[in-house]
Amino acid sequence: MPQELKTLPRFATSEEVEAAMTQGAVEVFKSLPNVYVLAEQVAGAGGIEKLSLTDWVRAGLLPKPEGTGGRGNRSRYPLYAVTCAHFVKGQREMGFSLAELRPQLIVKFGKKVVELLAEPRQSRNEARKSRLSDA
Repeated sequence: MPQELKTLPRFATSEEVEAAMTQGAVEVFKSLPNVYVLAEQVAGAGGIEKLSLTDWVRAGLLPKPEGTGGRGNRSRYPLYAVTCAHFVKGQREMGFSLAELRPQLIVKFGKKVVELLAEPRQSRNEARKSRLSDA
């Protein structure tokens, strides 16, 4: 019996990243499993600082990144994170807050997108305020 070849994880090419920002997200979500991008690429698609990605993950707008493991551990996101970041960037430019965007992601990409994104949590500011009030 021939064994099925597993698709090994790899990083996206610049052409794949560009396509993820411009083509419909449905194609990106369904295709290219095990294709990853670095935090810098996701931040570039969202037009934000790399540190702000944490806020977007906390808001449930991006998937939680995986680590590459080992020395020089780097966060890697699935390719569809670029599509989500590009969409969120456009919505933010129209004045929407992070809290308002998760329902819009669901409308744009369908209910299945919720399975791919991180669960929303308190923002850093809200968590800090609750810690201070508990003290």
